[in-house]
Amino acid sequence: MCTSIYRNMHIIKYMRFILLFFLLASLLTFAYTKEDVATAGYLAEKWIIPQQSTTGGYRLDENITRAEVIGIALKIRWIPIPAKYTCKKYFTDVSDDPNNPWICPAVEIAADNKIISKTNKTFRPLESITKIEALGILMRSAGIWLRQEASLSDRKTTNDGTDQWQKDLLLSAYSKRIIEPLSTENKKDTVSLKFSPEQKATRYMIYRMVKNILPFQIEKKYTTTLDSVCGAKPQGIQTASIGWKKNSTQPLSPSS
Repeated sequence: MCTSIYRNMHIIKYMRFILLFFLLASLLTFAYTKEDVATAGYLAEKWIIPQQSTTGGYRLDENITRAEVIGIALKIRWIPIPAKYTCKKYFTDVSDDPNNPWICPAVEIAADNKIISKTNKTFRPLESITKIEALGILMRSAGIWLRQEASLSDRKTTNDGTDQWQKDLLLSAYSKRIIEPLSTENKKDTVSLKFSPEQKATRYMIYRMVKNILPFQIEKKYTTTLDSVCGAKPQGIQTASIGWKKNSTQPLSPSS
């Protein structure tokens, strides 16, 4: 009798441990919140990201690719992707791709509009993007410029080991409440370390930034004169309807 009771108690403790383990694992896996789900729905209503029928369809906890951020940046700048486009091959790793036909026109049009630079030989469109790279691209797309914008190739390092252009960018983003400080301390020498600029960005992280950037979005009526605003004239192009496969590992294409 006692042996049976002891065995049952041992099983109960073991089951509690298993349940606790899976609970902690789920909390670590799904770092996004209900507010992040609402943000995704809001951006979908604004046609910034594709509308999904379920929360899982937004893949909020997955890393976002460099190409996907470019697609979002073009939406912010009111620049559609053309239905027909011939790649100019600005970058050696960006060309016509039947699996992702939207990537080449999106990346090259972003380069034409100075959202990204043409100076690099590669773009790595399907690689995950870092938080600082995404922040720079998205702020550029909204016409938010630093007072003295440093080239991303100008790698001047400060005393704490952080690139100066990162600090300048982050301080500008903090001042506009595009990103929130991780604590009440907001010293210039530590601000970039708190943001973890080199961390790979997930979709929910990017969607938070985008929501806060939209109030700074250039008004649509000015899209024909962006050259006078941002030094880059957009191309007059038709909107393409480009789909993507659900439940796949392919990057989410900007749906028009």
